[in-house]
Amino acid sequence: MTQDTPAFFTLDRGTVSTTAALIAPVDGRYRMVASAGAPVDIEPDSVLEDLAWRVARTDASQAGSMED
Repeated sequence: MTQDTPAFFTLDRGTVSTTAALIAPVDGRYRMVASAGAPVDIEPDSVLEDLAWRVARTDASQAGSMED
């Protein structure tokens, strides 16, 4: 992975729940910025959208650096 790799999500769909994490470069290193879990019947896109929204709402300056 190079430093120009943008932020990305990881997703784990289990039999009972779906978990997701947002990984992003922060101060030159990749960090887990947020994570969430939901029942398996919730659409993964909804979980990912919620994660992105929470990060942007918490620290808008950080969210801007994760766009590219």
